[in-house]
Amino acid sequence: MSLRCVNCKFQSSDLLLKRCPNCNSFLIFELDNIPSQLVVEEREIGIWRYKHFFPKINSKISLGEGKTPILKAQRLSKELGLKVYLKNEGLNPTGTFMDRGSAIYVSFLKDKGVKEVKCFTTGNFGCSIAAYMSRANLDCEIFVHEKVNHFKLLQMIWFGAKIKIGYNKFVLNETNLITQADPLFIEGLKTQMYEIVEYFKEEIPDYIILPIGSGANIYSYFKAYKELNKMGLIKKRVLFIGAKPNSDAAKSFIDLDPSFLYCESLVKEIERENLLIEEVASKEEMINAMSVFAKEEGILVEPISSIALSVLYKLRNKHKIKEGSRVLIVLTGSGLKEIGNIILLNKRPIKRIKLGHEIGFTKLKILELLKEKSMSGYELWKKLKEININIKLATLYEHLKDLEDLNLISSNIQIIKNRKANIRSLTSFGEKYLETLKRVEQ
Repeated sequence: MSLRCVNCKFQSSDLLLKRCPNCNSFLIFELDNIPSQLVVEEREIGIWRYKHFFPKINSKISLGEGKTPILKAQRLSKELGLKVYLKNEGLNPTGTFMDRGSAIYVSFLKDKGVKEVKCFTTGNFGCSIAAYMSRANLDCEIFVHEKVNHFKLLQMIWFGAKIKIGYNKFVLNETNLITQADPLFIEGLKTQMYEIVEYFKEEIPDYIILPIGSGANIYSYFKAYKELNKMGLIKKRVLFIGAKPNSDAAKSFIDLDPSFLYCESLVKEIERENLLIEEVASKEEMINAMSVFAKEEGILVEPISSIALSVLYKLRNKHKIKEGSRVLIVLTGSGLKEIGNIILLNKRPIKRIKLGHEIGFTKLKILELLKEKSMSGYELWKKLKEININIKLATLYEHLKDLEDLNLISSNIQIIKNRKANIRSLTSFGEKYLETLKRVEQ
C-alpha cells in the first residue's frame, strides 16, 4: 500500500503525506494488488464492510456511516422518460456523504497518534470532521468561512471544535490543514461507488450525477470506478455528470463557490478519459429542484444537492441523455441542515450575513433586548435610549426591517389595551445566531 502522485509519479509508503513533496500535486492511495472481486466483510456494517480496501486500521471510529439507501424515483422517471434512482447520502450520521471520509481518515489519524487536526470549511466538512474527532476524543480546530451556514456552525461548536472565523487570513498561511482531497479521506468517499455496484450488479447506471463542489467526491467515484473496472465488476462505460452553479448561484450558496474547487486537477483526470460531462444551473433552477425532490419524492435535500436534478432537466431537454437511460442522482446532504435557508428561499431572495460584521452594533443590541422580551418598536426605542443608544424612531424601524429580512426577528400584530401593536420577537434562527456569536467569542 502506498501513495502515488497524480502528476510526477512520485511514490511513498508514508500514508500521512497530503501532497507530493516534489511538485505539490495531489497524492492518491493505491493497493499493492487490487483483488479480483469486491471482497466484503459481512460481520462489519456500513463502509467498514470494505475494510480490505483500506490501510489496516485498528482504531475504528464509527458513527454508523455508509450503506445509504438507493431509491427508484418513480415520478421523476415517468416525467423524464428515464430510469432515475436516488442515493440518499443525507442519511449519514451528520447528514452528509463526508462522514464516510471522516470515519476512515480520523480512524487512521488516531492510529498514527495524531492528537489534533485543523481544517477549513464552508459547512459540511467541518461538521463531519468535528463529530468524528469528538467520537475519537481528539481535538479539532476549524477555520470557517465568514458566510458559513449558522446551523452548521452550531453543530461544530456542539461537537466541541475550536472555531476561528476567517478565510484568507488563516487558511492561506496554514500548511497542515486536513482537506477533502487528502488520500485517506477520498478512500472513505469511494465506498459510495462500491455500494452502487453491490446494489445494481450488472445494471450499473449509464450516468451518475453529483455536485462538483471541491471536486473530491466526484473524483472518488471515478477512482472507485477504475478499481471496480479492473476487478471486472463494471464492464460498461459510465459517464459522470458534474453539476456546477452559474455565477448567481455561486454567490448565494457558499458551498458552490468555484474558488473552493481546489481538486480541479483531480477532476481533469476524469475529463482526460472522456468520462466527464459538466453542466451549470441557476439559483432559481436549484430552488425549483429542491421543491421537486420534496413534493414528488418526499426527500428534503440541501441546495448543493438539488443542483444535480437541475442539470439533469437541462441535459434531458438538450437531448444529451437518451430516453430510457439509467441515471443515478447522488443526494449529497440533508436539507434538515439548511432548514433556515430553505425557509428563506421560499419567502424571499436569500441574503447571507457575516458573523457579527454586517449586522452592526445597534442591530445586535436590538436582538439582545428581544431575547429578553418581545416588544413593540416604540418600546424597543425607549429601551435603547436606556442603554445610551440614541437613534431616531424612523432609523429603528429601518433596523427592524433589515432584521426581519434576515429572518432574525418576526413581527406579529397584537391587541394591547384596545390598540393594535406590532410586536417584534426573536426567531429561533435569531436565537441560534446570538448563541453562535456568544460561543465564538468564548
